[in-house]
Amino acid sequence: MTNKENPGITGLTKLSDLDELAKKSGKKKVAVAVAHDEHCLEAVCAVMKKGIIDAILVGNEKKIREIASKTEP
Repeated sequence: MTNKENPGITGLTKLSDLDELAKKSGKKKVAVAVAHDEHCLEAVCAVMKKGIIDAILVGNEKKIREIASKTEP
């Protein structure tokens, strides 16, 4: 994860770097406001499936459950 423009400086250059960093730092607990937003909830579900986070969802429970039911395998 070194920065190609500035050797010696580390940084994220691609999404897989973020995954790698998250896995190294251990699982985190994340509170998600407005979790009934479809795109937000889909992203949260994808990250939860990777085992990177545990999420506390805040928002319209009915909409959250409806969206989540569509994103589950």
